[in-house]
Amino acid sequence: TTLFRSKDFNHLSKAGHDFIHAGIDSILESKFRDFHLNTVVGTWGDGDECHSWFSSGRVHLERSRNTMVETFKTDNVQFALSTGTNDVGGSGWVVVNNRFDGPRNLILSYMVSGPPSMYPKTKIEIYPYQGDADPISNTLNPTTYEYGKVPVHDVHTKKVATIPPGAWKVVWTPLEETPRPFRLTGVHVVSTEITQGGVNGPHPELYYVESY
Repeated sequence: TTLFRSKDFNHLSKAGHDFIHAGIDSILESKFRDFHLNTVVGTWGDGDECHSWFSSGRVHLERSRNTMVETFKTDNVQFALSTGTNDVGGSGWVVVNNRFDGPRNLILSYMVSGPPSMYPKTKIEIYPYQGDADPISNTLNPTTYEYGKVPVHDVHTKKVATIPPGAWKVVWTPLEETPRPFRLTGVHVVSTEITQGGVNGPHPELYYVESY
């Protein structure tokens, strides 16, 4: 049985995942036998608050009424918040709260694909939930070239702003027409030392674009 998919010999097959899983289990079991009994419980540093619905489909944030939780039909059930395939150009929003006593980075996890991407370049604007102020603006480009020309579907996690304490409305607006809407999979209020990557957001197995 091959450990890699026949399409590109780059991504693991089910047998390959099972093989890696068994190897990791073996390593963990051997290490835990020697695990120190007097371990010290640490902290999360400056503190963070992370919300991810990629695996559960449960969104516990206030959000615009035109948004919906989409289900992905792949090898594993996955979820994203969007305006739906009937409104691919729609704008949506969620409310996040920096409950800490200092500034925190706001990081978003969102679906990417490509090349080319099925998702639109998207403008992100962050407003104070109460009161008037100019928004903090950023632009996300959900195109990935991680595997060259091999078309893949992935989650990226990236800083979009540094927010002071308080509640903030995060608004997304697509900037171009594409086959799929912007798909948000998580929001994270984290230390200012964290800026991007899969540190707080899920980083799933890569799937072929045609699976979606």
